[in-house]
Amino acid sequence: MNLKTIPFLLLFLSIPALAQVTETKPDHHEDVLVEVVEDGEVKSQFPVHAKVRESGGKKEVTFSESTDPAPTKKFRIDLDLGITNILKNDVRIPNEGGTLFSLRSTQFAPSIRAYFTWAINAHHSIRLLYAPLSVSKTIVPNEDIVFNGLTYLAGNPVEAYYQFNSYRIGYIYTFDRVGNAVFRLGFTNKIRDARIGLGPNAGSTGNGFNDLGYVPLLHFGANYSYLKDKAFADLELEGLAVPGAPGRAIEITAQTGIRFNDRFGAAVGYRFLEGGADVNIYNFAFVQSFFARITYQF
Repeated sequence: MNLKTIPFLLLFLSIPALAQVTETKPDHHEDVLVEVVEDGEVKSQFPVHAKVRESGGKKEVTFSESTDPAPTKKFRIDLDLGITNILKNDVRIPNEGGTLFSLRSTQFAPSIRAYFTWAINAHHSIRLLYAPLSVSKTIVPNEDIVFNGLTYLAGNPVEAYYQFNSYRIGYIYTFDRVGNAVFRLGFTNKIRDARIGLGPNAGSTGNGFNDLGYVPLLHFGANYSYLKDKAFADLELEGLAVPGAPGRAIEITAQTGIRFNDRFGAAVGYRFLEGGADVNIYNFAFVQSFFARITYQF
């Protein structure tokens, strides 16, 4: 071998090694959830954004506040078990020619609600609600009642039925935490499945008025954490009331609870729903509930 070719041969053999040493991979980005752990227990969590750069076999990581972090859990189920009564329930069907009477029911009855929430990320979520409500009772009218084309005589007991099932799907935006408080804004699409009936089979095939309709609602919520984020108080409003409009719907829920861990929680609360419509029929009600809530996240 010609000695003059040796330096060129060595340079040629070293090219792959030099390329491996100086190789720089493209930057990539990750959203990371940082946990603060004390005595083996997670005390708090906060999201950060990480930019990772690899060069020469070394990694350089730069952290910044995440603008759109992923939540710790994607899905949440809230189940409310409680008791409900109707403090006001004024009815007139039809609005012209009917008799105004009351289906007020102060006796508490068992009630149930179920929420399902999909957290798209820490700010955006979709929530579903199933809230059935039905009450049957016997009334003895003080005067003749003209209802939905039939007359019910005063002094004669008559079966009465009231149903107001609610199905909702809504969008909620959760703002960044400020101190111990978190605020929410959104809107809800509500489908009401209502029925008012009098007489035999009032809840099914008897004389009654069915109403299946759509109601748009605004959503506002506020949550305050305390006891090192173990406990919380929450206030929520969903409703819509426009001056001069023939109807309104206002629902307010207040609760306080505890987080057992990142999956399970429990709360107790109070809720009232007030509203109705003055159109071809007249019906305004005030319904209150006391409930206990179980929460599961996954």
